[in-house]
Amino acid sequence: MRLFLIAIVFLVGCYPTPQIPDGHDAGGVDCANNSPPFIANLEMNSFEQTDSDGLWLLSLHFDWADPGIAGAADLPNMSGGYISGEELSFQFPTKWITPEHLVSTCIEPAELEGSCLAAGHGSNGCNSVDDLDSCTQGELTMLLTSDDGGFEKYQDILLEFRVRDRCGDQSNFKLIEYEVGSGHLVETPPAE
Repeated sequence: MRLFLIAIVFLVGCYPTPQIPDGHDAGGVDCANNSPPFIANLEMNSFEQTDSDGLWLLSLHFDWADPGIAGAADLPNMSGGYISGEELSFQFPTKWITPEHLVSTCIEPAELEGSCLAAGHGSNGCNSVDDLDSCTQGELTMLLTSDDGGFEKYQDILLEFRVRDRCGDQSNFKLIEYEVGSGHLVETPPAE
């Protein structure tokens, strides 16, 4: 099944290059000397929603670093950046990254407030919204629902995503396959 899903991605072709959303503002950051962010240590989990007729929520979790290049001297600028991605069975939401997200480590719809804890991921974030210039790495968890309000148990998810910083510079891509209801999945790094 895994090879079939990956083959579909290649048969469909490359995704169009995501455009910087309207309203993006670099906010005085020195973008000419900016280096892109980096994401790693990907995890996914799912849990059944209460009072939802058997629908499940997905959690996408990862570590981030900005600057994402060792030795780069530019300031971190993930606040004002965004997460975007593609999925074959639902519309992946593009989400702005706010200072509050970098501190709480959680991006969730207002109606699901407090649900990130149920996902069981780490929550190592920035210390304060007033001190983001010294916060060069952290974790983020994003809760995902489908257009129908959730996912069916055993539904296969093939997800590709990336983050962009405030300058719009793109991180590395991550691709993950997950079966809803299968528990906590931790990315296995490739053998060296």
